[in-house]
Amino acid sequence: MGTRYDLERLADEVIAGFVEGRGATELARRFGVARQTMYEFRQRHEAEIQAALAQVAAELREQWIVVKAERIEAMAANVALIDERLSAVTAAVAAATGEEPATPPPTEDLLALIREHRALLRAVAEELGQIPNKVTAAVEVTDYSHQAVLTMQALIADDESLPEETRRRLLASLPAALRGQR
Repeated sequence: MGTRYDLERLADEVIAGFVEGRGATELARRFGVARQTMYEFRQRHEAEIQAALAQVAAELREQWIVVKAERIEAMAANVALIDERLSAVTAAVAAATGEEPATPPPTEDLLALIREHRALLRAVAEELGQIPNKVTAAVEVTDYSHQAVLTMQALIADDESLPEETRRRLLASLPAALRGQR
């Protein structure tokens, strides 16, 4: 089993372990010392550990991904690249057929590009706070008329801000709710 002296010789490695988020028990096992010895080490070197954590936080703040404007700029660049690829596909179809299609033929690659395009645009809208990250709705309806259900159906069907899967699920749940009232 290691000793306190061994830990002091390996202080940089032990501090790095704490900075990486490893616990005292895990580090004690790794360095072959008692857990209590590791807790004591952490207490003696708390200032160094905090300084190393602050350094890591400062380095992270300098990364482009942390800055909202830079994330949005990167997503916008990706959207532009996808738009170029979609235009190239449309142009290729137009060259092959002699007429420009309203929409390019759906291939797996093209559908993947469109899904990525939509996901990027949604991510930008979420970043800007234009749409919530997650939607959680709980509705309890006990008394409603057939007309109310038809109105709800129309509202859900016309709401383009709802993801398609959510819209389908909501519309599918309405007839079941109506059957429960008969």
